[in-house]
Amino acid sequence: MGKKNFISGLDQLLTPSADNISNVSIVETRKLSENRIEKKATIRATFIVNTETIEKIRALGFYQRKDLKDILEEAFILYISKFGEDELLQALNLYNQKV
Repeated sequence: MGKKNFISGLDQLLTPSADNISNVSIVETRKLSENRIEKKATIRATFIVNTETIEKIRALGFYQRKDLKDILEEAFILYISKFGEDELLQALNLYNQKV
């Protein structure tokens, strides 16, 4: 009984062939373009938050499968929407004069 020759191994099975490479990249490109969301400029910030509040927010994020940053963004947008356009512009002008 002769030795078996396993030259290709798992690499051969996991590596796409030349025929399949172009198809794979087309599918990946389509998925990326379909899921692309308009990204806005972001900034990292540190906040001091009540321990109970952050635990509740994290639990809700886990439950809803949302990132903490997305939940906070929604909360900020909701807070900003409570103010009228005139009041918001006034606040922005005062803040920009300070800076």
